[in-house]
Amino acid sequence: MSCLELTTFAIENMTVKKDLMKNPLYQLAFSVEEVNSRVLAGVPFREAYKQVGQEIEKGNFEVPAAIHHTHEGSLGNLCNQEIDHKMQRIMEQFAFDKMQTAIQNLLT
Repeated sequence: MSCLELTTFAIENMTVKKDLMKNPLYQLAFSVEEVNSRVLAGVPFREAYKQVGQEIEKGNFEVPAAIHHTHEGSLGNLCNQEIDHKMQRIMEQFAFDKMQTAIQNLLT
């Protein structure tokens, strides 16, 4: 029970730092996006990976100006409605009212 309360507290008090990825510390996180972009443009994966790796090594890697995520779970397609729907279905399986009644019965 305390784990659930702690988790609820943590989630309710989370804040999102919207511009966090603009911090230069996270620049290399976008290297995967650049490799994927080159592959979609027709560069073989091995070559695209090598190109981006060399750019990073030489300090020439630049974060792509625009990233347009569309796959499920990406920034452009978080699937929040689907996740919420699944979460609601799972939560409905728990008999929280029965649990509260059982706890009250134990305490009285």
